[in-house]
Amino acid sequence: MENVITRDVLVVDDEESIRVYLKLLLDDEGYDTATAADGELAWQFLQDAPKSYIIISDYWMPHLDGAGLLTRLIEHPDFGRQQRFILITAAGRELPPPFAAQIRATGASVLRKPFLDLDVILDAV
Repeated sequence: MENVITRDVLVVDDEESIRVYLKLLLDDEGYDTATAADGELAWQFLQDAPKSYIIISDYWMPHLDGAGLLTRLIEHPDFGRQQRFILITAAGRELPPPFAAQIRATGASVLRKPFLDLDVILDAV
């Protein structure tokens, strides 16, 4: 996916505490942050959004996980090129090889939870 210059972030995670934490952190840094509890809700939000987003998405979620959300973005290249994707997942969890290949091919970033250094998040965004 191409580099996107935006101050708009969409945080997608089924854990409310993670969504709230990242939203507060990013809002304090001047980002306009929206949230969604799973990939399906995020996809619906993005379909109605008139602008590009930096998407920070958890990997494991109900309904549509991070892999499914990234796949939908890839399948809609005109739309997907407008977005930047950052995957968050638990430390030590291995990504399936096909999904890891998608991550590399799109230039998406992978961040490991728990977040011990807030600058890692801000640098990725």
